[in-house]
Amino acid sequence: MKNHDDLKKRRFDRIIFNFPHSGFHGKESYYWVIQKHRTLVSGFFSNASKMLQVNGEIHVNHKITHPFCCWNLEELASANSLDLIESVEFKIGDYLGYNNKRGAGPKCDEPFPLNLCNTYKFRFLDRAKNMSRQFQDSPPQMQRQRNTPAFNYSHRKRIAAMNRFPLQPQLPYTVDAMNDCFLLLEF
Repeated sequence: MKNHDDLKKRRFDRIIFNFPHSGFHGKESYYWVIQKHRTLVSGFFSNASKMLQVNGEIHVNHKITHPFCCWNLEELASANSLDLIESVEFKIGDYLGYNNKRGAGPKCDEPFPLNLCNTYKFRFLDRAKNMSRQFQDSPPQMQRQRNTPAFNYSHRKRIAAMNRFPLQPQLPYTVDAMNDCFLLLEF
């Protein structure tokens, strides 16, 4: 995407990925299937973040039920210098002309059930924004020679702070989302 001749020199205010899916490789709840989907979305975030205006947004429309919640979009975005700014209920009416399709198999031209879905909205982390702004303002010859470290951001401190307090009085003090998610997987 970032290397496409018509797109590689442009920057966008908003980039939208409707219901990412890497194809059918087994049951959706299988660990390796979830990893294939996560790899797809991570690659998308990596490419899209290089095509985004400094104050632009990346939107991903995605199911929020199990096993789709195990993809952990926020973690994948964070690894690409993006931060979740909002997650709102997906409304197909907001996307005039959009028709969801299965994409493969004998029913490939038929819609798939949407059920519970959200639109996740991401934006550059503040420190990545500053670097992106400097990069976009620099002459093209400097852009090609750019050699800066990746701006990966870990939410470990925020999660550690959250784990010190119960979400509700009857809940345990610590939450391990990855283990909770994969306890429900079928092997």
